[in-house]
Amino acid sequence: MGTYMLIVAVLTATFPPNPDQGLTPPSIASLTMIYLEAMSYNISWGPVPWVYMGEIFPTRIREAGIAIGTSTQWLFNFVFSQVTPHAVENLGWRTFLMFAIFNWALVVFVWFFIKETKGKSLEEMEALFARQIGVKDHEAAREGTKVNGPEEQSEQR
Repeated sequence: MGTYMLIVAVLTATFPPNPDQGLTPPSIASLTMIYLEAMSYNISWGPVPWVYMGEIFPTRIREAGIAIGTSTQWLFNFVFSQVTPHAVENLGWRTFLMFAIFNWALVVFVWFFIKETKGKSLEEMEALFARQIGVKDHEAAREGTKVNGPEEQSEQR
């Protein structure tokens, strides 16, 4: 997707749009790249946040977490839809270069910071995220073994 946006940036910088010429081959290629980028997003990254939100939040905060995540998703969709026309008008081809850079930066971010959820239970996901903030007994939670609470420990004595 970043490559599609880079192609649009290069085409737009090299062959600036001229309203008097109508559709030219570079403008058709740019439109094609934009449609391919949108299609690629919708069959790859587009659905990921919706699924990921349901997989990473523990049951006790899932409702609030998904509500905040959904609100954030729609807020950024709104912001991008409002800002993009002004950015194209003021920055021209640099807008598409900026989108290309954002796409590649997000690939790096996802690679290093987003946790894999495949094959993990909700308890394992909670332990995976809890480990980052020092929650006690995360090893037992990740392995699926029972952790005795204070009331159970006193009964065993």
